[in-house]
Amino acid sequence: MRVKFLSYSVAGLVFLGALLASAAVTGDDAVDQWAVDGDRSSITFQSNAPMESFSGTTEDISGSIQWNRSSPQAATGEISFPVESLRTGNRTRDRHLAGDDWLNADASPDVRFALQGLEDVRVARTESGQIHYRANAKGTIEVNGVENATDASVQVAVLPQDRLARIQFELEFALADHNVEGVGGDRAIGTAVGEVIQVEGTVFAAWN
Repeated sequence: MRVKFLSYSVAGLVFLGALLASAAVTGDDAVDQWAVDGDRSSITFQSNAPMESFSGTTEDISGSIQWNRSSPQAATGEISFPVESLRTGNRTRDRHLAGDDWLNADASPDVRFALQGLEDVRVARTESGQIHYRANAKGTIEVNGVENATDASVQVAVLPQDRLARIQFELEFALADHNVEGVGGDRAIGTAVGEVIQVEGTVFAAWN
């Protein structure tokens, strides 16, 4: 089951969002480096199929984002997490998930999201020193060693005075697009595992 994580993309998106906020507040064109707070961030995925529905999560997230304070839409970066960090509440299923027939952790140990920019950036509201943004993140997601274009909806809450940001994102991806066939090939996907994986994430970031 290829998880559309990238959130993966997601995490990246988050940073960008934060960048937006900071850029709007400072009004300069300096490029800053944002770091993901892996201790506070998490990404979850949901698989829905006729025989079974299940969810999983990872809290082993890393990455960085480069952003321009006055042009958040130009933000770039990468977010990733190890395939073997995914937990579904079933150890046997976790092992299968990382196996050759699924996400193939031996050959492709990480799920990666590369952020290439933000579109439709808008300020949703400002309150208590926080700036809330909404945007669409554009980039690529790599699962099972196969990279495809992806996008995600992103909400970002930025606290410029504390140099902190919270990013929430949603995205989805099809396992077939990443050559994930599963045990038994096509019989498993669409029956026991969803053809499309939904991903949601909450990522925290900080900068100096």
